Amino acid sequence: MTSVILCVLALAAICFMVRLVLGPTLPDRVIAMDGLIVTGVSTIAVRAMQTGDGAFLPVLVVLTLVGFVSTAASARFVEWRSIELRDGSSEVEDHYPGRDGDGAPNVEGDSDDR
Repeated sequence: MTSVILCVLALAAICFMVRLVLGPTLPDRVIAMDGLIVTGVSTIAVRAMQTGDGAFLPVLVVLTLVGFVSTAASARFVEWRSIELRDGSSEVEDHYPGRDGDGAPNVEGDSDDR
């Protein structure tokens, strides 16, 4: 039974690799990378259940957290990029009032004529 599960996970990993290479958009590639992380974590979990050795379970927790943070960061990047492409501007002030062009908050007494 474990070999069937591992074969299905290998097939899923191959499908995610194809999606990662072919794209066509950045969100497709982000989803594919997240899917690869989930398949890798699942493979390690199945192997741990098969052998009865829980030595790699802390690694699963770390990989899961890294996958979550990277997906969230990529989503923020894709959102930022789509706002820039839609508006045609790259000024931070246009999207986040109260911030300078470098992204830092405006401080009272701070002038823009530096």
